[in-house]
Amino acid sequence: MKVIVLLMTLFSVSCWAYDGTPKEQVNSFFNDYSKGDYERATTELFERKKMSSSQKQMLITMQQQLSAASNAFGEYIGNENIYYDELSPSLIRVVEIAKYEHHVLVWEFYFYKPKDEWINSEVTFKDSFTILDSKK
Repeated sequence: MKVIVLLMTLFSVSCWAYDGTPKEQVNSFFNDYSKGDYERATTELFERKKMSSSQKQMLITMQQQLSAASNAFGEYIGNENIYYDELSPSLIRVVEIAKYEHHVLVWEFYFYKPKDEWINSEVTFKDSFTILDSKK
């Protein structure tokens, strides 16, 4: 199967987004994701970002790829945390797997705290385990 890779590095602003700690934002993301509401999950995750037109297109592509995941991997079962790394007081990395009947998607989130709130700064997801091999 072709590796699904989407890297979104976006920059901050706005106010309609997931709030709270990185763990809380990831939990909110997977709550919407588990309902098959990929558009809401990804939009809320990136809502604090000032996006260029190419980044908006990447978001649409991400949503389309996620909609196709159940066709490729079967029914969504749940998610599990693999890593929660506090890289610095201002940068946290969270790695989760989205479990499907036949395979997983590996998600890597980076959260940045420029002042007093956490924003999702970057997200990658793949249907391979290379994210897991390269860390820790």
